[in-house]
Amino acid sequence: MKHWFGRCSQVSFIVVLTLCRVMNGAVAAPLPGGFEHSGWYQFELVVMVDARAEVLASETWPLTTSVHYPARWRWLQDPALKATLMAQYESAVVSVSPSGHTMVTLPKAMPPLWEPPPALLTEQEIALIDELMALRLPTPVEPESAAPDTDEPPALASADNTRGPLLPFEEAGLIEETVNLTPFESLGIADPDSRDSAPEVNIPFALPVEPVTLTPVTVTAQRIPQPATFEKRPLNRLAAGLERYQQQSDDAVLFATSWLQSPDSDSLPILVEPDADSPYPLLQGFIQLLPRDNSWRLGLNLWANTEGQYLPAIYEGTAPPPSPQRVTVLSAPESLDQAFIDQALVNQGNDITAEAIVPLSPVDIDSSPARLVDESGLPAQPRTDLAPPAPAPWPWRHVIHIEDTVPLTEDRLRYYDHPVVKVLATWRELSWYELYALGDTIEQE
Repeated sequence: MKHWFGRCSQVSFIVVLTLCRVMNGAVAAPLPGGFEHSGWYQFELVVMVDARAEVLASETWPLTTSVHYPARWRWLQDPALKATLMAQYESAVVSVSPSGHTMVTLPKAMPPLWEPPPALLTEQEIALIDELMALRLPTPVEPESAAPDTDEPPALASADNTRGPLLPFEEAGLIEETVNLTPFESLGIADPDSRDSAPEVNIPFALPVEPVTLTPVTVTAQRIPQPATFEKRPLNRLAAGLERYQQQSDDAVLFATSWLQSPDSDSLPILVEPDADSPYPLLQGFIQLLPRDNSWRLGLNLWANTEGQYLPAIYEGTAPPPSPQRVTVLSAPESLDQAFIDQALVNQGNDITAEAIVPLSPVDIDSSPARLVDESGLPAQPRTDLAPPAPAPWPWRHVIHIEDTVPLTEDRLRYYDHPVVKVLATWRELSWYELYALGDTIEQE
């Protein structure tokens, strides 16, 4: 008997232990998959450059290369850059286009208040102006004279005068109308003592009908916002591996970010250049993601600018195209120069004919010039602020160009090994659960 109880207790302990493991696993694990195949993709990309002298001298590089930018491209939108510009230009308007271009519009300067010179008006003229201003005001209205006080009360109108003649319907109302009404005695409910004598009559009385009121119910549903596409986000899966890689390598990480793409996103090339003031940073170029049979292919078109210490001293390389300007600051139009205005007034007073050549449009410089003669009495000056700025000198000597296309597999790390430029890339498809979680996070922020 004791042996049987011992076996039962041992089996019960094993069953309870198994149930506890199952329950703990079910609670700890999130929704498995969670509505897969949302069509949203998360990409992570890291670009590193090793520009050490011994590495550059270990290879023989082509002397001439042909590098270019595509006709259309985009930057990844950077919220940190926008916040920095808003802090730098407090009163300006910072806007970001869908392609990632940032525009800073400075406010217009308030014109100075005009004050007349002290010797412009004399005291007599100021007094005359005050008199004219006083005449402009309306004449005050005199109070009406009060009526004379009398002891006699006002005559009251007689009742006959106030009544007036009777109208036809008023005369008809004076006649007593006789209405044929059914006496209550015939219904048997008039006198309680006459119930025995009067016949019983059952009259079906309907229940009082209450008016039915329908209260409309308003149901408001708010759609969960979707996350922004092509916006810089911190690394997710590559963060820990990149940190360990930097501890063991001297490569400079110039671009490390992730972004999201929706099913409706285009496949424009993405510039992966670091944000620098120089038009020729150390790394230039772009990448392009192309869908291929439920997968992606990564196109690389990158070039690194080097000092060319591994080349002869007489070598002079061709400068690549400068990096496109990502931030544009639009200043308010400057006011007219006071000396220019004074000179114009002198010319107008002397009746001098002003003749100049100006373009037809302030933006179209290539348009044919038009001749203005006595247009407004002011000499038209040629516009010099629309001339394109001179290109900055190229501070480098040689370009190492990389142009290749590599396949990408979902949830697999792709490492593009090159002596100078190295690329890490991965991608995965978000589930609907993750997409709604990101939207809920955005709504709470």
